[in-house]
Amino acid sequence: YTPTPHTSYALSSLFTGKYLKPVLQLPEAPAEHPTLPELLRRYGYRTAAFYPPAILRVDAHRFRALQAKGFGFEYRKEMFASAAERVGQLRSYLENIEAGHPLFVWVHLFEPHEPYDPLPEFRRGESNRERYDAEVRAVDQGVGALVQLMKRSRPGSVVVLSADHGEEFGEHGGYYHGSTLYEEQSRVPMLWWAPEQWSPKTISSPVELVDIVPTLLSAAGVPVDARMRGDDLGPCL
Repeated sequence: YTPTPHTSYALSSLFTGKYLKPVLQLPEAPAEHPTLPELLRRYGYRTAAFYPPAILRVDAHRFRALQAKGFGFEYRKEMFASAAERVGQLRSYLENIEAGHPLFVWVHLFEPHEPYDPLPEFRRGESNRERYDAEVRAVDQGVGALVQLMKRSRPGSVVVLSADHGEEFGEHGGYYHGSTLYEEQSRVPMLWWAPEQWSPKTISSPVELVDIVPTLLSAAGVPVDARMRGDDLGPCL
């Protein structure tokens, strides 16, 4: 589950391991929050992020500090780009990054998202849902290429796939996201891929985006910040 079905709050919660919606509503809310990339960099990791400039647009004044430091990533490619373009950007980065360091990479794929404008080769109809599904197909292809690229470049990498929010198509009288906490907006996919460590299985326990940071930090042997609220999913995995 996403803690908030809005990209700005959801991604900020993902990288800080905190429920940032209530934190940022406090009268004297702190502006600085330790992030996953920052903590990993202290322990020798190289970090890179590929994302669009629109991710912190909702209530942007609350995220100025996180926006300014780019969530704490060392290398940032902040621009609108298709899933296919992100593959090329990641390939270029991996080919030029200095060897000998552990690596953490985040790739944010903007599709599927309104205004639902998929490439012609993925279209199967013109309704909102059909165009949304076409963007899902484009992302599916892009994710496949990204995973294959990591397999070749960094064998043994752990890949985590998730989303910041769902999307409503009239199930409860609304559309898009950020307006309700019904499942269609708040429940998101989460997949962990580490074939050298785990055999395929489905875990039915409810988990959250805030659990990703403490799980990765624990697996990397990096101390978890005491203010993070997520749970280590290691026992589940």
